[in-house]
Amino acid sequence: MQTHTHRARPGTARTKPHSIRTTESLWLSAKRRAQQEGVTMGYMITELMEGFARGLIDLPKPGAAGDSTAKREPGHSVRTTDELWNSATRRAKQE
Repeated sequence: MQTHTHRARPGTARTKPHSIRTTESLWLSAKRRAQQEGVTMGYMITELMEGFARGLIDLPKPGAAGDSTAKREPGHSVRTTDELWNSATRRAKQE
């Protein structure tokens, strides 16, 4: 895994890219919605991850019919702090 870091703006935490896998159609639908809402994909994903990591958002349990991981397609990269990424990963492992 590559560990490029991104130069943060003054007063913000440093971030590095983390990859996620999702279907292309879901990515494009989310991107379209983010654009309609006037936010970036990075902002939308960070808000969702923070909500999940803090226990404010619960996810359906995997294994249900139509499980979103059934069809794997190429991943996309998002930039987030290691602290947020690790917090969301720990919560996901607890579920």
